[in-house]
Amino acid sequence: MYELSGNADFMSALEELIKTDILCETVIGSSLKRDQLKFVYESAKLVYESPVKPWLFPQEDIDPESVEAQEEQDNLQFILKSTIPRLTSFRTLVYMHGIDMMKKFDREQEELAKKQAEKEGTEEKEEDEAEEKKVEEELDPEALAEKQKEEKRLQREAEDLKYGRYVLWEEIIPESKYDRWISGAEKIDGMNIHVIEDMQDYIITETYRTDMTKGLKAYEEEKARQEREKKEKIEAGSEEEKTVTKVEVRLNMYRPDKRIWNFFLEKESPYFHEHKYRIDANPFGIYEDGRVEALWEDVKILDEQLKTSNEPHWNALINYSYEIIQDDFKKEEQAALEGD
Repeated sequence: MYELSGNADFMSALEELIKTDILCETVIGSSLKRDQLKFVYESAKLVYESPVKPWLFPQEDIDPESVEAQEEQDNLQFILKSTIPRLTSFRTLVYMHGIDMMKKFDREQEELAKKQAEKEGTEEKEEDEAEEKKVEEELDPEALAEKQKEEKRLQREAEDLKYGRYVLWEEIIPESKYDRWISGAEKIDGMNIHVIEDMQDYIITETYRTDMTKGLKAYEEEKARQEREKKEKIEAGSEEEKTVTKVEVRLNMYRPDKRIWNFFLEKESPYFHEHKYRIDANPFGIYEDGRVEALWEDVKILDEQLKTSNEPHWNALINYSYEIIQDDFKKEEQAALEGD
């Protein structure tokens, strides 16, 4: 009798086909799923672009049974199962808050427009609203509920087109849990952008705490390396490079956790640069009302929701994001070899 398992080429092709089918079904089969994959990948990319990057790629030339190999796998699993989900949940709240702010601005503009509208237009709208109310009163409760549900759906679709997808984790997070995400996004309201950046950096720095001995040693080494690099840039660079480095050092010093607020460079400044990861970022204790601590508790709860509400879907997003990161790393290494 012919055994499929004996045909290595066929089994390899079948395995690839199944993998592709799973990819299409769970990760890229709709615009929603593609948005979700892109968002998780962006979180993974933040880790990739930080000093934690080497921990994403365990050494392949060591004994897989050794203690060192096990430690490296533990660090990688912490990044995949804790750092990236937590970054994703936090970034989601920041993203939702951004949409909330755009909606708020538009509502305020609409209110101003209403106040400036002519009396005839206002009366006409009042007549339309009265007619709409009359129609609703004539519907039975079930039909009315269905009508309102459809209106809500259409409104959400229209807002998603205008502002971006607000409910990003649909099909992963059940609707009954949306309120926690919405209230978490509201906690960001009024929070200084430096504090938001520091919380993102803090989540990445948590990775060093996976192994309290080796991790903290790596933390101290990285902190010393950053300080040494700044000093070398100032000493060896051109006058322009020295100035830029000094500006970066000051920007790193003049932060809310150092009791200095709103020290920004405008984008038009020749010394402006995007935020860089700060290994010593500390978002806690900045606000006396405990808003950061309250937000942090939400983030920890929400990343558990991401991981457990639809585990197969979430794991697929993590795994494929990591595959893309591995591919990025290989391309980077290849480019470096070709450059040499």
